[in-house]
Amino acid sequence: MFSVQATSFWAKLSLRLPWLAFSAALVAPSAVLVVLLPPLLFAPLAPRTASAAGDRGVLGKNHAVSTDSPLATESAMAVLARGGDAVDAAVAAVAMLGVVAPAGSGIGGGGFALVWRAKEKKVTTFDFRETAPAAFDAAAFEAREGASTEEKLASRGMLVGVPGEVMGLVTLHNRFGRLSLTDDLAYAAKAAKDGFPLGRYLAEVLRGDPFKIASHPSIGPLFFDASNAGALRARGSILRRPALARTLDRLGAEGATAFYEGTVAAHMVAEARRFGSLITLADFQSRSVIEREPLMRTFGTRAVYTMGSPSAGGLMLLEALTLLGASPSASGAKAGAGSSTYLHEIAEIMRGALADRLVAVGDPAVDAAARERLDRMVDRKRLEARAAHRNPARAHAATEYAGRERGTSHVLVADDDGNIVSLTTTVNGPFGARIETEDGVLLNDELDDFTTRAEAKLFLGDAASPNRPRALARPVSSMMPTLILEDGEPFFALGGSGGRRIATACTQVALRALLFGDDAAEAVGAPRIHVGAGLELLLEKDISPDVQAALRARGHEPKRDTMKAAVQAMRFTREGNERLIEAAADPRKYGQAAAQ
Repeated sequence: MFSVQATSFWAKLSLRLPWLAFSAALVAPSAVLVVLLPPLLFAPLAPRTASAAGDRGVLGKNHAVSTDSPLATESAMAVLARGGDAVDAAVAAVAMLGVVAPAGSGIGGGGFALVWRAKEKKVTTFDFRETAPAAFDAAAFEAREGASTEEKLASRGMLVGVPGEVMGLVTLHNRFGRLSLTDDLAYAAKAAKDGFPLGRYLAEVLRGDPFKIASHPSIGPLFFDASNAGALRARGSILRRPALARTLDRLGAEGATAFYEGTVAAHMVAEARRFGSLITLADFQSRSVIEREPLMRTFGTRAVYTMGSPSAGGLMLLEALTLLGASPSASGAKAGAGSSTYLHEIAEIMRGALADRLVAVGDPAVDAAARERLDRMVDRKRLEARAAHRNPARAHAATEYAGRERGTSHVLVADDDGNIVSLTTTVNGPFGARIETEDGVLLNDELDDFTTRAEAKLFLGDAASPNRPRALARPVSSMMPTLILEDGEPFFALGGSGGRRIATACTQVALRALLFGDDAAEAVGAPRIHVGAGLELLLEKDISPDVQAALRARGHEPKRDTMKAAVQAMRFTREGNERLIEAAADPRKYGQAAAQ
């Protein structure tokens, strides 16, 4: 049995690092040298890695990568070893995530990217979020809320936005990449063709099949074994996606036209329309990437750059930093990390930011006032006035934003030249709309992130939400690739996955680094909270009982929760004239960081 499986691994050994050889050694020690040779020949200096076991972060002087998946991290490191830059590595990692982690991302989705170019000392953000088709029926979307589960499943094509990921990756590559697009996509294409192991996080998502993936004829057989009573395949089982491999090969050779024109686009349109979408080929052919000015604020010597509208994630971070400060000497650090006083304060800030999201954030392409409203939300006088009316000994209810984003993956890369890419990609819900085309494209259900009238009424009464469903709009997201500069140079970079939890998780990680001086691994690994509906406060298990009791005394309703929001982070320091990069991957999603 092992010999068959080992043979299937041999064709893709360039995608593996020595941790695979260690596993092989447990069964066949004589195979270790053969298994190790391809990676060592490919990258003579083996990168240091931090793995799913929750290891501390890694330290490098040249380049670093942190992603949700070991295979994505390894492919990005291989691209850097071949002379690619941060964008080439990010493209490789994102493409690999779409192959091996389809519950959260893929070429049928979209995302945001923040790019730092060291030579120009410039931050640029790119919006390649999914877009509602021109014929989108907002009334039908609203009516869908009252439909039965079966009716919603049958009409799920209505939630498919025009995918933006391919256009985003190709735009980034054409603008900044050094290698060919074929080179950047080769690792993902090879994994899809030759096979990849079912990873721990994906197996956990599938366990119990809560999304009924097994019943979907195009997706289910990949993960569930019909010859074994439809059981979930064992973790580590080799999975193959040959149709997606062919599509990735075409993208490498032909670029974005291979996706947005011709048979690949036609198949996406046909499948989405079969489930109620009004999407057309014209929607695909008019797809564009928007280069946006980042949302930026300065706090002393530190400047925070994050995504603006239609992202709402960075709004929470900037509101927190405005009130708490961004250095160990700031007022926000006095209570102490992890204390009930500190957690109470950030919980109240989170609730306020979620309310602000609902009333202020929309797509600037269809809402001319969106940027101005977002700027007003982070006005210092406004936030200080709000804080002055809060009781430091009592929690205040604020209904949580009711969006349903859940998926996503994040990639963070720093290259030898000092360039940095922080990129978040998503198909929204687990496995998106659960519609896969014959080309292996898993379509998103991103339009589910629009705010319905019922959701908006909680905060806006009868007024229209800036995130209301409408044609050609990009729904609001929590994705927030972020870069923090100190004295004009990179100090901390981060981003996360996990739907609505992205904003709360990334905000807490950034605060740990800025207020309390945590390194990347400490900031990522620290226990977190998340605000639920009303006064519900979701807590990770490592938050002590006495802190929970103190929060309960303030009126919060603590509830134990398993957080699956994963944050990738890097901290940049100096040792003499040498730059040091600390990279950390979140153990909550079994990611991996690597540095050299």
